[in-house]
Amino acid sequence: MALGRKSPIPTEISMEAWTSRTNETLGSTHLFDLPLGLLTSIVSRIFDPLTVVQVLCTCRLFRYVCMSAPLCLRISDTKQDIELGLEDGSQSKYNLGVRTRRLLTSIRSQMPMTKSLDLSGCWILDEDIAAVLADLRCLNCLILDGCQKL
Repeated sequence: MALGRKSPIPTEISMEAWTSRTNETLGSTHLFDLPLGLLTSIVSRIFDPLTVVQVLCTCRLFRYVCMSAPLCLRISDTKQDIELGLEDGSQSKYNLGVRTRRLLTSIRSQMPMTKSLDLSGCWILDEDIAAVLADLRCLNCLILDGCQKL
């Protein structure tokens, strides 16, 4: 210790106690302290289903919020087609179809309150659409512009 200064973190108390005392004096708020309605509003502004899956995997609270939020999701295969960088168009389209089916399965099982689903340009089958319509009871907008294999 230079110049006889005391350490900002007291050694005789635990780090958890110091952190909670510091948070009380600073008046900070944890993410979990936000009202459920506000968390639902935040999550409902996520349009990418992969991001929603990542959020719901973080903890039980976010899983509950993602399962109960009225989501508006968009699946875009055109961006993924470019990212794959495959020369053979049929192979990349097959991979995109598999990706789309997996995303739809995740949406149907983990995001049942989805109210809008944009599948523009995706490679999907009639049976995928039938499964989506059967499982997503709150769905009121389904966009299928430019979909392949219908």
